[in-house]
Amino acid sequence: MGKYVFKVFGSHLIAVLIVVFMTPLLFFVKDSQLYQTAISVVLIAFYWVVMCLALEKSASNDIKTGQYSLWKPATAATVLNVVNMLLIMLDIAMTSTVGVHDEMALYVFRYFNAGYAGFLMNNGDAVWMRFMVVVLTYGVVFLAYIRAGMMKKKNDRFLEQLKKDMDGVPRAVDLPPEE
Repeated sequence: MGKYVFKVFGSHLIAVLIVVFMTPLLFFVKDSQLYQTAISVVLIAFYWVVMCLALEKSASNDIKTGQYSLWKPATAATVLNVVNMLLIMLDIAMTSTVGVHDEMALYVFRYFNAGYAGFLMNNGDAVWMRFMVVVLTYGVVFLAYIRAGMMKKKNDRFLEQLKKDMDGVPRAVDLPPEE
């Protein structure tokens, strides 16, 4: 279980590093909301693709070894979201006591979730948007894990159907030798 949590966290950090290098694209055309939204969608797509590719492979290995369990993505997403929740709570506490957003917590949250940075900045780092990031993190981790299980089932059905279709078809070893 701990190994999977580290894989999820590592995949997240790799995805974040890739997206952080792409984040300057957001600042090329500041006046265009359409451009900002399009680049934000591209950043999220890159984040999801990197996360899903890494986690699907890990889930496929779990299926092969018989360790497939839905507790793994739940635990991994929870560990990944601990940082998010702490940063959200720190910002809410600072805002309610001092009356000012904790800028450092906002920046760390943005860059820890770099795939969503464009939407976060366009919405003024709204608390509801940060909670959506938490929910989407669960969704991405579960989607990647469950998708690997669905692909395995589809592959098994295909092989079963192929075996059925091949019944009665002579194999090369069953044919008489050619003269």
